[in-house]
Amino acid sequence: MGSGGLEQTNALFRKNIVIQRRARKTNCCLVFFPLVICGLVGGLQIAIDRQIAKEKREHPIVVDCSCNNAVVSDNTTGGAVCSEECPLPRAPKWPPVLHIPFSYDGKSSCSAGAGVDPESCAARFLVTGTNQSFVSGVMDNMMPVQTTSVNVSANDISALADFVLATRYYMGNKMFDAPGVSTFLQNTCTPDVTLSYAYIYGDETSTRDVNCTEGLMLWRDTPWLISDELYRGYYQGNSTNEISAAYDFLSSDQSNFNLVISYNSTNRFDLDDTGITIIQVPGQAPSLLQIPRLTNMASNAYLHLRGSGLKISLDFVKEMPRAAKSFDSFDISSIIGRLPYLWTMMLFFPVILTNLVYEKQNKLRIMMKMHGLGDLPYWTITYCYFILLSTLYVLSFMLFGVAFRLSFFRLNNYGLQFVFYFAYMNLQFSFAFLMATCFSNVRTAAVTGYFYIFGSGLIGEFFFKPYIEDIFLPGSWITLLELFPPFSLYRIVYEFSQSALLVSDMGSTGMQWSDLSDTKNGMRSVLTIMILEWMLFMLLSFYLDHFGSFQNGIRKAVLLLRSHRAAKRSSAAQQQTVQIQEFKASVEMEKADVIKEREIVGQLLQEPNSSYSVICDNLKKVYRGKDGNSKKIAVRELSLSMARGQCFGVLGPNG
Repeated sequence: MGSGGLEQTNALFRKNIVIQRRARKTNCCLVFFPLVICGLVGGLQIAIDRQIAKEKREHPIVVDCSCNNAVVSDNTTGGAVCSEECPLPRAPKWPPVLHIPFSYDGKSSCSAGAGVDPESCAARFLVTGTNQSFVSGVMDNMMPVQTTSVNVSANDISALADFVLATRYYMGNKMFDAPGVSTFLQNTCTPDVTLSYAYIYGDETSTRDVNCTEGLMLWRDTPWLISDELYRGYYQGNSTNEISAAYDFLSSDQSNFNLVISYNSTNRFDLDDTGITIIQVPGQAPSLLQIPRLTNMASNAYLHLRGSGLKISLDFVKEMPRAAKSFDSFDISSIIGRLPYLWTMMLFFPVILTNLVYEKQNKLRIMMKMHGLGDLPYWTITYCYFILLSTLYVLSFMLFGVAFRLSFFRLNNYGLQFVFYFAYMNLQFSFAFLMATCFSNVRTAAVTGYFYIFGSGLIGEFFFKPYIEDIFLPGSWITLLELFPPFSLYRIVYEFSQSALLVSDMGSTGMQWSDLSDTKNGMRSVLTIMILEWMLFMLLSFYLDHFGSFQNGIRKAVLLLRSHRAAKRSSAAQQQTVQIQEFKASVEMEKADVIKEREIVGQLLQEPNSSYSVICDNLKKVYRGKDGNSKKIAVRELSLSMARGQCFGVLGPNG
């Protein structure tokens, strides 16, 4: 960079310092915002950690993990059960169960007022299909027939697969029976037939007795009748008896098996509304298996009807093994969510936007152009200035987070965090440069900028987050949404927070460089999107800043192309015209006073005279031609001498 470039750099930095000095209150709030956020969250985290440590000292708890040493066979119902503070490398096995709902409406045969035991109320299944005779044969074999009581040992969990086990929940008064086995289904219940099964719960072996419940297969002529009945039952709340499930066998026959299943999941939402906490009790499965169990019932009935002698055995369900959880600390950063981190990183956007619009509104940019500042030096120096401030901002944000022991910062790789935040800051700058071309008033730009960051954060939390967590949504849709810069930042913050959360839940190591190769977290695609968008926004910003609009740019490009073609056809004529004009101008300027002044300058150069302060000899200034035009000669061989004490003035062509 030459002396001219250094002077422009010095001037721009001094200009920025003056502007930032005027906005010192805003800048102080900006600089201390990460400190305030991290201080509040980190201070609360430190206070909670100290209280937990105090409680642990005053009331020490001894954790016994000997339960993991229990040895059970592979075919055992239940198994080792340990507290969450102990690792569970081998989860217990429980029989799969169905949800069988019914209501207390005071009208049906299952109502409490009818004097009928609720446990004896039938479970209702709606069935339809185009081949009714075939479907009837399948319906008769959906539930195995058992005429005598059965006693199953704890080491024979596969024997329970022959029974359609179920659990009831009461919809009318919002009561819920925890997800265990409370009954088993048959087409017709034989009096006094019971099922007794043993299970292991930790180091204890217990037995549970369940009674039979009749399963009614109710035929409907068309799927539309089933849909209408299910809709009316749901729309009317719980004023009608609930349907357990619905089967549509479509065009199934002996050689073709097609099936559509509708199942009742209303209970999931009722639990959220009532705030009931499900507590696992001995002998009850930790999870349900609704759709696979309903499918298994129909599949086995179809195989039995074909007489193949085959059967699909659905023996058990089990949870995933888990690592030990530590309750020595409480991670407050995972409770407050991602919005504070998101807003903190986006806070630089309105600052950059208002600075750029301020220069436009107060004509500072035009004044700098008039003094010879080019577009490329302006953009380069301004960009470097903001990137320097943002780098310090990101570093302070991370340092404050680590200093206040926030797991969001401590548990993820520091270098990885800095690279992603730095990449987003560059994208944010280019986006601010692009948006600055749309504003001419600082106040409007500031209000729009702050609405942009707060609105984008809320949209990301309540709109974009469900899409990230939807495992069935194609990744291309997520990538399309991440083209909006705040969503890219939200994805980064979301993945960092999830990785930090898994450290305590699953004993992982947080986000590391090796995790970029994992397509599930999408971090590599986010980084690629940010780099490509940064380049695109910078090009668009430079284009709009130079031409004002796309229309002007296209029009000037067309004019430039036309003038370039015309210049080729008449280059010789233009050259001759320029030479004639230069000759006429030189003849016109060579007046007597001009010739005399040139002679004085020549004598002074040969014989220096200390009484002259300024001596100019043959000064020239030529502007290069643009848009196909010829060059412009502003100063042509100017010779001038000024003596000390002499008053000198220059009169331009406009007077």
